[in-house]
This record gives sequence, C-alpha cells and structure tokens, in this order.
Amino acid sequence: MSEQLHRAGDRWQLTFHRSYDSPPEQVWRAVTDPGLLGRWYPMTVDNLDLGPGGAIAFRDEEGNVVSAEVVEADPPRAFSFEEFDDETGDHRIDLVLEPDGSGCRFTFTHTFDSAAWAEQVEEGWEHCLAALGELLDELGTEPV
Repeated sequence: MSEQLHRAGDRWQLTFHRSYDSPPEQVWRAVTDPGLLGRWYPMTVDNLDLGPGGAIAFRDEEGNVVSAEVVEADPPRAFSFEEFDDETGDHRIDLVLEPDGSGCRFTFTHTFDSAAWAEQVEEGWEHCLAALGELLDELGTEPV
C-alpha cells in the first residue's frame, strides 16, 4: 500500500502534498478556471459553477459526462467537490491551498470506496499534479 493511501472510515483516501512557487491566488485560478482546470485535470470541464452546491460537468476522452457538485469554494483557500460516476462510484476531491512564503503549499485529497482502484488512481494523479506544476510555471508571469 502506498504511503499516500489511507483509510478514512469505510472509505479510502489518497493524499498528495505539493509546494508551488506560485501564490495561492494563482493556484486557485488554475484549479477553478474551467479552461485551466481542464488542462491538468483528467477530464475536460464543460461547466463549473463555484456557488454553494454548484454544478460541475466534466467530459472524459470518450465523450461521457461526469457530474459533480461543489461542496466548498473558499477562495483562495479551499475547493472541494463530489463526483457522481456510475462506473467508479461517488468520490470526493478536496484541494487546500496555504500560503508558503511567496508560494503555495497544496494538498490534494481524493476520497473513494475501493482500495483496489487506488493504485491506478494514484499513478494518474501523480501525472495530473505534475501537469498542474507545469501549468503554474507557464502562468507564472501572467497577472492573477
């Protein structure tokens, strides 16, 4: 079992910690702007309403739509949503952004039902978080 995988009641969680040179406001933009989120998240973002209970519509590579609902949006500190997927079950994504000098400490937690799914998911998130780092490097000179 990975060090990043742990039990959370009757569910499982993968937790990743990253430090980025970008300030929390820039990271917030990268995780909540639909066009930017879709550049590092494993699905395209068709709709994203950051209001309480707001709807999110993701589209995968095969064109399937995955619905989600915003659980928390506290700019630029926390963004959480629950995805509803017939194939993989419901799961939750929690993103926490903390100032760290001139940069940001970023904690990404994915909560789901099946530990058997964890290895595949973990590898995918490693790739996605690397893509987020590359995106933040690219955005580094753009105003927030």
